[in-house]
Amino acid sequence: MVTLPSSDHELVRHCLEGSEPAFRELYYRHVDRVYRIAARILGPDVDVMDTVQEVFVEVDRSLPGFRQDAAFTTWLHRIAVNVTVSALRRRVRGRLPAAEAAAPDVDPSRRLEARDELRRLYRALEQLSPKQRVAFVLVELEGMSLDEMARATSVSLYTAAARLRRARATLAFVLDEPRIGERRVREGQR
Repeated sequence: MVTLPSSDHELVRHCLEGSEPAFRELYYRHVDRVYRIAARILGPDVDVMDTVQEVFVEVDRSLPGFRQDAAFTTWLHRIAVNVTVSALRRRVRGRLPAAEAAAPDVDPSRRLEARDELRRLYRALEQLSPKQRVAFVLVELEGMSLDEMARATSVSLYTAAARLRRARATLAFVLDEPRIGERRVREGQR
C-alpha cells in the first residue's frame, strides 16, 4: 500500500509526476466542498455532479500552472466558481429547469414547506447576476470571509464587497426581508 502525502502541495507535486492515486486523493479530499459550491450556485439541479466533474477535469488540466506559493484551496475555489458560473450561464441561456430536491426521511408536510422555501430562495437568487450570486453563495452560504471570496474570484476586496452588498440588497428587496445577509464580514474575518 502506497502512503500518500498529507499536504495538498505535496499531492500536487505527485500529481505533476503522473501519480493517479495522488490526484484521486486530491479529488476525495475536496469533492464535497466543490459539490457544495456548485449546488449552491446552480440550485437544486441534476447536473451538479456533471459540473463537479468538469471542475476536476479543469483542475487536472491546469495543475501545471498552479503556483506552489499559493493556497491550493483558493486556487481550487477559483476554478470551481469559474466552471460553475459557466454552467449556470449555459443553463440560463438554455432555460433548463431545476430538479426537485427532497429529503427522504422528513415528514411530507415539512418536506413540502422546505421545498417551497428552497424554490423561493432559488427564484430570488436567479434575480442576481452570476457574479453577485457567487459572492452571496461563497460568503453567506459557504462561510468564506470577504477576503477569501475576493481571492477565490480574482477580484479586489472593494469589488468583492460591492458585489456582496448589491446581492444582499437585491435579495432583501426580492424576498421582502430587509435583514437578509446581515452577517457582518470584515476583511480576513469570518
